[in-house]
Amino acid sequence: MQSSKTTIALLLGCIVLLGPMMDVAHSLDLARAAKCAEVVAAGTAAYLSTAPPIIKKLVTCSGFKAAKPKVADQKELFLLIGDFLKAAIAKPNCVMSSLLETRNVLNKHVENFFNAKCFV
Repeated sequence: MQSSKTTIALLLGCIVLLGPMMDVAHSLDLARAAKCAEVVAAGTAAYLSTAPPIIKKLVTCSGFKAAKPKVADQKELFLLIGDFLKAAIAKPNCVMSSLLETRNVLNKHVENFFNAKCFV
C-alpha cells in the first residue's frame, strides 16, 4: 500500500515538474530536426575524412618529432599531446594553414546548417 502511494506521489510530482515542458515538445518540428541532424552528420563525416591529412600536414609543418614512438598509458599520451601543441603553437603559420583547410571543408556544411534554420 505504501509503495502505491509513493508511486502516485512521484507520478504527480513528475507531471507538475514536466508539465510546462510539454509546450516545447509540441512545438518541435521533427522534419527540421531531422534535416539539421542530417546536415550535422554530413559535416562531421566530411571533417572526419579530412582531419587525418590536415593533422599530418600540421605535424610535418611544425617539425614535431615524438620522443617515444609508442605511449604506454594515458599520462604519456597527454604529455605527447602537450608537446605537439607546444611545437604547433611555436609556428602560427602552420596552425593558421590547418584552420583554413578545416574552414574550407566545413564552410558549406555550416551554411547549410544556418540555411536550414537550425538555431531558430
